[in-house]
Amino acid sequence: MRSSVTAEVASHDPDDELCVVEFESIVKNVTGQVGSRMKLGRRTALEEQDREFIREKCAQMVQSRLHPCDDLRFRAQDRVVCRLAQLPSWVAGTIFLETEREGPDAPTGRRRIPYLVKLDPPNRWLIRLPGDDSDVVRAEACFECTVEALP
Repeated sequence: MRSSVTAEVASHDPDDELCVVEFESIVKNVTGQVGSRMKLGRRTALEEQDREFIREKCAQMVQSRLHPCDDLRFRAQDRVVCRLAQLPSWVAGTIFLETEREGPDAPTGRRRIPYLVKLDPPNRWLIRLPGDDSDVVRAEACFECTVEALP
């Protein structure tokens, strides 16, 4: 399965623009999701539905990493939850800054990250997100509890 995902990521990045960390992050993420789907379906071999999921997810994630500042979903001061590599895996915060995409004549020649996020206490870290996709950042969902809703 990993080789299928690796080949699919590579096919969407023909100019090798992704750094090794970004490439491996996508492979790990998609491989984990496919593995979970197969486990739920009690399958041991890839089926066409898995291959289609790999194609779609890899295309989406590579696009998000290569062009992170096109059509951003969030604006400064929006509340979000972000996925971190360490536990807890999802933490709440506020979009601190949305960046703009640099043009081809940019002095650094590097892609810019889409967001800087200020995490809520106790962390209070300022983190940067590698892409604008739902596997990395989502809108915070709050559920209001009213007196009428209580038993």
